[in-house]
Amino acid sequence: MSETDDILAKLILVGAVEVAGLDPSGEFLYSFTPQIAEIFPEFYEHVSNNYNSAVMELWSKGYIDIKIDEDGEELVSLNDQSSDPESLDKLNDAERALMDAILRSFNEQS
Repeated sequence: MSETDDILAKLILVGAVEVAGLDPSGEFLYSFTPQIAEIFPEFYEHVSNNYNSAVMELWSKGYIDIKIDEDGEELVSLNDQSSDPESLDKLNDAERALMDAILRSFNEQS
């Protein structure tokens, strides 16, 4: 088992990470639970910063819309480019994985 696998297994055991599903190639997808911020704050901050940067990149490329409400909260919404197969094919693997996760999240909410 690699060091990364060992860390992941420990985070799953303490409830900071959970299996979220499978990607199209059959690899496990994981999601963080709220406990990750308490158990591994440095990692949580690192992942949060990377996630925010990646979401902003999708916004700058026109794949999602972001609006700010009266409380200063960012509200992400989908647009025509969000689900256009030709547009989605232009994303790199990491961007596509994030876009797929955003689309799944919206689909689960509806």
